[in-house]
Amino acid sequence: DPGDTIEVAAQSTGIDAGVLNQVRDAIGGEGSLASFASMLDRDGDGNPLNDIAGLAGGLFGKK
Repeated sequence: DPGDTIEVAAQSTGIDAGVLNQVRDAIGGEGSLASFASMLDRDGDGNPLNDIAGLAGGLFGKK
């Protein structure tokens, strides 16, 4: 569901969901996340959410 990714990332990083929504919209919306998934799955576990959350946390100094 749209928004689930944002909620998981917000909970994982402590970054406000509103900020993460802005990031999502800036990169092309929810559908674009699937396109980037394979590139962002840095640990190769098949789940890029933890990697995206870590990346977002690093960008916003929350890591």
